[in-house]
Amino acid sequence: MAGGLERVAGLNEESDRALSWRVAVDGAGERLDRAIANHLELPRNQVQRWIREGRAMVNHRLAKSSRVLAVDDQIAVSVPPRRNDERIEPEAGDLDLVYEDAEIIVINKPAGLTVHPGAGRPTGTLAHRLLAHFPEIAGVGGPGRPGIVHRLDHDTTGVMIIARTATAYRQLATDFSERQIGKLYRAIVYGKSPAEGRIE
Repeated sequence: MAGGLERVAGLNEESDRALSWRVAVDGAGERLDRAIANHLELPRNQVQRWIREGRAMVNHRLAKSSRVLAVDDQIAVSVPPRRNDERIEPEAGDLDLVYEDAEIIVINKPAGLTVHPGAGRPTGTLAHRLLAHFPEIAGVGGPGRPGIVHRLDHDTTGVMIIARTATAYRQLATDFSERQIGKLYRAIVYGKSPAEGRIE
């Protein structure tokens, strides 16, 4: 294995891929989860899950996401394979496109459409439609969720941002996790309500 690494915790020799590298000067002081996400071009929440599962080590020891790295620290990661049952096929369906460029797609999700496959909903989701319209996002993001960095409930309509590239996915995932993206909701109230107030 790379860098003289003997074993990564949780490594399945037959299917997982072991990667290792040393921290350069410009990576000193960075958190482990951010360093791995940047190095592998993956969303931070996915990397944090791997770290919780014991798939990442620093200097041959398990470490937390918040571990601050030093020059020459050796990072080792056990990357799990993508399962065949997590791949989804494109399906025809309408998309209410609000905006698109080379990095992102913005759509208005209608009520009654599930965002991605899950228990009891293997097909007919927004993810399936997105792949039909934008096949290049198949390898972007997590398994079964091409380009999807956030979600809306089945019965909720609203704007969703879809990543078109790995770089955009990583940046959007970070922005959402750090609450850098604002959301404004409009509610329609039936019946008598106060002229002003706050609803939690």
